Amino acid sequence: MSMPPPLHDSDSKLETTLYVRAVVLSAGLTVVFSLLGWRLVNLHVNQGDTFRQAAREIFQREVVVPAARGALMDRQGEVLAIDRRSYSVVVDRNLLADRNLALRSVSAELGQKVTEVERHYTLEQARQLSVDRCLDLLAPRLGLGAAALRGLVGDSVRGEVVVAKELRDEEAQALKDFIEEESLPGVFVREGLRRFHPMPDLAVHILGFTNNENTGVEGIEKSMDSVLRGVPGHQWFERTSKGGERLSSTRPPQAPQSGRSLRLTLDHQIQRLLEEELDAVGDDPADVYVPLLKAKGVSVILMDPATNSILAMASRPHHNLADRGKLTPNLAVSETFEPGSTFKIGAYIGVLDEQLVGLATPLNLHGGRYEKGEIRIRDDHPVEGATVLTAFSHSSNIAAYKLASQLGAVRYHGYLRSLGFGARTGVPLPNEATGLLRPVEKWGTLSMRSLSFGYEVNVTPLQLLNAFSAVINGGMMREPRLVEAVLDQDGGVLEDRPPVELHRVCSEAAARQLRTAMYEVVKKGTAKQAAIPGFLVGGKTGTAQKYVPARKAYADGAYVVTFVGFAESMAGVELMGVVVVDDADVPANKEYGGHLSAPLFRRIAGKILAHRGVEPNPEWMPKNSTLAVDR
Repeated sequence: MSMPPPLHDSDSKLETTLYVRAVVLSAGLTVVFSLLGWRLVNLHVNQGDTFRQAAREIFQREVVVPAARGALMDRQGEVLAIDRRSYSVVVDRNLLADRNLALRSVSAELGQKVTEVERHYTLEQARQLSVDRCLDLLAPRLGLGAAALRGLVGDSVRGEVVVAKELRDEEAQALKDFIEEESLPGVFVREGLRRFHPMPDLAVHILGFTNNENTGVEGIEKSMDSVLRGVPGHQWFERTSKGGERLSSTRPPQAPQSGRSLRLTLDHQIQRLLEEELDAVGDDPADVYVPLLKAKGVSVILMDPATNSILAMASRPHHNLADRGKLTPNLAVSETFEPGSTFKIGAYIGVLDEQLVGLATPLNLHGGRYEKGEIRIRDDHPVEGATVLTAFSHSSNIAAYKLASQLGAVRYHGYLRSLGFGARTGVPLPNEATGLLRPVEKWGTLSMRSLSFGYEVNVTPLQLLNAFSAVINGGMMREPRLVEAVLDQDGGVLEDRPPVELHRVCSEAAARQLRTAMYEVVKKGTAKQAAIPGFLVGGKTGTAQKYVPARKAYADGAYVVTFVGFAESMAGVELMGVVVVDDADVPANKEYGGHLSAPLFRRIAGKILAHRGVEPNPEWMPKNSTLAVDR
């Protein structure tokens, strides 16, 4: 028996090498397949929910369901702003360019099988045919040309685009039926909400408006947005094989929670009367009509002084809430001006409260010309044998300065601050101006003189009216009131907003004396044109030359004229208001508060009293006398 040949050392080494390689390869393959197995188990078990969620998101879409904003109502419950259902047409560009949907759409259009379409058309050609068909069919239903609709959709294949909005119920339903009938991929009709104003030309500066997301951006819609807006809900939709969608069968919808409503202090009928008066043009050449004044601005606020409730507020120029056009500011709260003689209330209320003078106290007015050092003051209508009462009614600048000087700078400034000047009133409206009242340490040599008759100070119409309201309220300062109550969806009261008393400005006795002086202004002084037959009317006129910051000088022939007043029946004060006219185009002898603002107040207040059915007292009839006006 022959023996095998002995192994050489080289063969032994080769065998060992092959053995080692086989072991390493086997081990490597074992490790690789073990890792793959672990990865598969991990993906299936540990990350299965994540991938299932991702798969669902490909075929499911979340839609935020907007919450209805609370309504805005006037004090009588008349709706001024409310949400209504609105529909929009949305094109989902992801689905519009989807490969499978494009092939099916072209297949249906050409009457060919999908496989035949794939043989005759490239994928891009099929997509373009599908898009063209969809947009060509949709465009005329939206009242658009095909090119215009293509411009809206754009060239992107990602995201959604709104191609029509604010559709009515019947339009939306007709489009839904059409989209389903024609199997248009990626086109949907969505239900939403939009703000509706039953009277879009009424109280535009108070109400304001919302943006496309139904968020308040102006007026009380903005300042009370956190109350009015609700909590959005959610819905999930599943995409169907034909490119449509249906409510998800796995994720229940979350209903939205509506916002809370507001009952305002406004009276829509009084507001309407005010708006109509600001737009009226009559045929009486002796009367004042706002459109004929060609003023840079006119602002009127009407208030119930018993509660400081704002009954109406309007400015010109204004805009319409339906189309908005060029937006205009709320002059009543956002614009400031030098108030002129209406600001004399500060000096008079101070000296009466401190009992430094009474209404019958005589005053030396120096024949209408006063000079002392740098101080030079002139009265346009000098008063002989003046008392505090007659000085106020004829609006003496000299008297105002001398009375303010009796108080001294610190006490005088304190009364001005107490009347609310130099601070926001707290009215719940955006963009309210603070005004300007400098601290005493920043006063100059002539500041006491200038301030005493309404210069070197800036106020808003609302600040001015609120200051006079404190006098009518017996010396008690309150916040202007615009919201009566916060309501739930059913109109139930969630929160009352009663009048807010801030502080006492002066004694009741001082307030009564100044109120008597305000009667005298209308009866015998600068505001005779404010008189309403059968009613007691009191107030104060103001005329201030306009300052031009760019020129650092006062403009010739440009004035802001004002009247602040109230109308009283036998039952008490019915209403009060402020009328501010900025730079009217009138003859020089008419550029006074007594000639422009006072008669406007008379007409507006007279119509409101008649509307309310308030009976005049025949014994309270004005006496004829020569009109005096103030600078």
